[in-house]
Amino acid sequence: MFLLYDFILSYIKDNLFGVALAISCLYLNYSINVAILQMKALQLFFAPLFFLYFALSSAEATHLVGGVIELQHIKDDRYKVSVKLYFDVINGNPSSLESEIKVSVFTKNDRIFSTYTFPILCKNLYVQNKAIAVLELVYSGGVTAPDNSYVVYERCCRQFSISNIMNPGGTGMVLRTGLSPLNTSPIFKVVTPLNLVSNNIFTFSTGISDPDNDSLRYSFVIPERGHTSSSNVIASLPQPYSKVDYEQNFNVIQPFGRDSYLKINETTGEVTGFSKLTGIFITALQVEEFKNKVKINSTIQDLQFFIFGENLNLTASTGVSCALPITTGIETENFEFITIQNPILEQLTIKTSEDAKNIEMHIFNDLGQAVLRIPPFIPVNGEFTVPFSAYSPGVYLLQIKSGNTILQRKFVKL
Repeated sequence: MFLLYDFILSYIKDNLFGVALAISCLYLNYSINVAILQMKALQLFFAPLFFLYFALSSAEATHLVGGVIELQHIKDDRYKVSVKLYFDVINGNPSSLESEIKVSVFTKNDRIFSTYTFPILCKNLYVQNKAIAVLELVYSGGVTAPDNSYVVYERCCRQFSISNIMNPGGTGMVLRTGLSPLNTSPIFKVVTPLNLVSNNIFTFSTGISDPDNDSLRYSFVIPERGHTSSSNVIASLPQPYSKVDYEQNFNVIQPFGRDSYLKINETTGEVTGFSKLTGIFITALQVEEFKNKVKINSTIQDLQFFIFGENLNLTASTGVSCALPITTGIETENFEFITIQNPILEQLTIKTSEDAKNIEMHIFNDLGQAVLRIPPFIPVNGEFTVPFSAYSPGVYLLQIKSGNTILQRKFVKL
């Protein structure tokens, strides 16, 4: 045994370099294999994360289908502002849906006057086929603003699949309207997207009306992209607002490309057009108001067109109409709470189930401060009103307690 040991020891001494080289190669091979296994493990771990990141990033930027701002004069320098946004239900990211938005008011000198937070008041769902489902979201609230100021909402981003503009997935949208003295803006009835068929001349009416009976003038203009981007999706900055960049062979006169057209009668608002191409295209509708032949305001609606290769017999089915008085409610086992006429002007009307007893109520402002408390009481016939004319315009939280049930609902004071 000792002779074998001496032989091995002697062999190692005589061939020390070769043995060392062999051992080094074995160790290097082992290290490489371990590294490869580690890299594969990292790939398996991080690949889903990268996929999720890019999927969410892409989805986040594909939800805006258009919108418009409507304005209603209430009293003196007080206005009700409604922002209608259209959301791509099929391709959009649900996390992009916001329960409230921020709207800014700028003076005629382009200085920030105030920023308001508007809650969502109602929704309409337009389902037209497996490829089209659009959710109309209406946000509303009251503003106090000086004459000749303007209201703006900026948001990114648009759908990646838009055909006629560059980088649609990184392009934002600007909605704005002016605040002329005692003026109420036109009421827009066109729901975007408009669904049309290629190689067919189409005609439709915008159906826009003006509550003040002002004269209206219609035109198509280049949509605005503003100050937002895929990395800065919300902005609150004054004009000027940059325009979208059209792809080659597309422009405001030919938003569907060559050998196409889109026209609007500047007096009646009747639209005619023709497209050889299919796809998704955007433009913007500008409506100017004139009183005694003097221009007093303009509003821009961001529009989108879906053009198909065949008639799909598209018929819109809507949910709860946002044109109706808003009612919201929560039901529990023994208690129902409904607020009506939201937004409110002078008073808040509340309806409960007729068997509701010992109702206690608190109202908080948007800073979380309690502004009103009503001790426990029993409503007559389940309905009661709360005078609210003395409180400032804004968003409030109504909290009602009945027994072990606590219910909360936001409302807007104009």
